[in-house]
Amino acid sequence: SSSSSSSSYSSSSCASASLPASPTPSRPLLDRVFEIRGGRQATSADQTGNQMSQAEVWKGKKLVESLSNAKGDGTSMISLLIKPGDDIHQAQNLLLQEYGTAGNIKSRVNRAAVQQAITSCQTRLKLTKTIPPNGLCVYCGNVMENGAQKHLTMAFEPPRPLKSGLYLCDNRFHTEALEELFAADNKYGFIVVSGHGALYGILNGNSREVLYSFDVDLPKKHGRGGQSAVRFARLRLERRHAFLVKVAEAATTVFISNNVVNVKGVVLAGPADLKRELGEGDLLDQRVKRAVIATVDTAYGGKGGFDEAVELAGDLIQGLEISKDQKILNQFFSEVGRSTRLAVHGVESTMGLLDSGCVGTLIVWEGLNIRRLAFRTPSDETVVKYGYIENQKDIDDLKFVEGKLLLEHIADACEELGIELRIVSDQTAEGQQFRQGFGGIGAILRYSMTYEDEEEPQSGKNSLKASIRGDDCTDTADIWD
Repeated sequence: SSSSSSSSYSSSSCASASLPASPTPSRPLLDRVFEIRGGRQATSADQTGNQMSQAEVWKGKKLVESLSNAKGDGTSMISLLIKPGDDIHQAQNLLLQEYGTAGNIKSRVNRAAVQQAITSCQTRLKLTKTIPPNGLCVYCGNVMENGAQKHLTMAFEPPRPLKSGLYLCDNRFHTEALEELFAADNKYGFIVVSGHGALYGILNGNSREVLYSFDVDLPKKHGRGGQSAVRFARLRLERRHAFLVKVAEAATTVFISNNVVNVKGVVLAGPADLKRELGEGDLLDQRVKRAVIATVDTAYGGKGGFDEAVELAGDLIQGLEISKDQKILNQFFSEVGRSTRLAVHGVESTMGLLDSGCVGTLIVWEGLNIRRLAFRTPSDETVVKYGYIENQKDIDDLKFVEGKLLLEHIADACEELGIELRIVSDQTAEGQQFRQGFGGIGAILRYSMTYEDEEEPQSGKNSLKASIRGDDCTDTADIWD
């Protein structure tokens, strides 16, 4: 026997305030994460500012992904979302009621697990006097990890204000509301119209997606027909008008949700005049028409026209993430092609220079699954290698200590060293070239570098000496391969 319950609530009797332990101005960060595993609590330092960096966004998405993938044995995993402005005492009363209801569960094991999770939530809420400005997310329960049960309690302030409160006791954590909060703000819609059909796409941050498309076979102009030429022309215009009506109706279906436009702007694209007839006429829904921000000419329709429209619109739409990715990658390719010693690529070379202070911008492919592996030598020294999850085991006389995603280590290092981190996708031609040709990791350096290969007589390993030449400094560092 198992139990599953849900509840929502709202209140405006309590003014929103920041966490009492935060000495700096409030910030919507997942830095304020209190994670308790087996009684150990880990927190990260809070930072100031209003705009989340790519590293912080990536960390938040990985946290949400890990919560979403967590599975439990029974319905003892609690998801509690408290929106800003709610009274924390109301949430505590809700948990008290749910604790009493859980006493009716017939299964002794499941009843104990649910009550333990509710008790953990109550304990966590007692540590928070007021709800943070963006609300509070609490996740508690027994999760299965490597075939064993572990109790997890996690509470944090989301990056943006929660829209509604939620209480769910299930066999998984519910993160749908958090996934919406981490979605990129600069979401743009594209309508690509040609004589062969229409395509509706969406550009969200640095990822693009085709939402809907359909084909059509419009009659073309011709000089045949004799006395029927006028009739043929009229039939052609009727088919053309009917096609544009269908395009406009589909645009309403795709880009209107809850009676409002669900994108920041709409771009009309295509190889002919159909897009202008659509934009200048009265066929489009007025809400969609007001959201049109640009009309671009493309050489193709369909998916090829969509890709071309994204590139052309990059100069028209300020702050477009995919345009930023293309610009930084083109700068990286330019430095590599000119052999200016201002670019480095590959895991070993890039990570070797990370701590030297000469890295200006670090570029990483978002799907990089290489892990940073730490080993312990017999002389109690730490050796770092890079590999995959199957490499997490002892090697000869090296004892495996720990391993984590290289991207996670890079995100922490860039925040600590003040290095700009660009996490790029492979959904552009530049991104695919970077992933396939350069291993998905590289850096643009602050100073020009000169390399000198030499043999190390003691160890027999190759030494790479880098002379860093800046305006007022000269330094030399050894990077071992």
